[in-house]
Amino acid sequence: MYVLGYDGMALPVGVEGDIFIGVPAWLWNIKMIRKRQQRPFICHPLYGKIYRTGDRGVFSPEGYMIFRGRKDTQVKINGNRVELGEIESCLKRQESVLNAVAQVATEENGAKHLFAYYVPADGAPCDMQWIENLVSVQKRSTGCGK
Repeated sequence: MYVLGYDGMALPVGVEGDIFIGVPAWLWNIKMIRKRQQRPFICHPLYGKIYRTGDRGVFSPEGYMIFRGRKDTQVKINGNRVELGEIESCLKRQESVLNAVAQVATEENGAKHLFAYYVPADGAPCDMQWIENLVSVQKRSTGCGK
């Protein structure tokens, strides 16, 4: 694992940067990786083939990796990766929604819940049936529909 700066160079202990993981040769050579999946894979001049995780972190003085968060708005809920920006965009496509924001709340016991808030367009009632259908589809696709 590597913590690299914007210039692609290793950062000193305690300095936050992007987390990369070394990639085994067999994985690098798989021809079936879709173009979209190839973007995070790079060939670094010093470290060889590495994968950009999208996570931020630092190395502690003891040599441990300390996770500091994500570069994007991707979160993990019940083992499923969720892109908050995609949820917001989906809501904003609704004519009756002026603006929307999605966020995750974590309970003391560690349980995570996804919330989406919206601002209705002037005088437009929000289509609750559309939102309920969307939530139902998402629950089925992630296996969270218990």
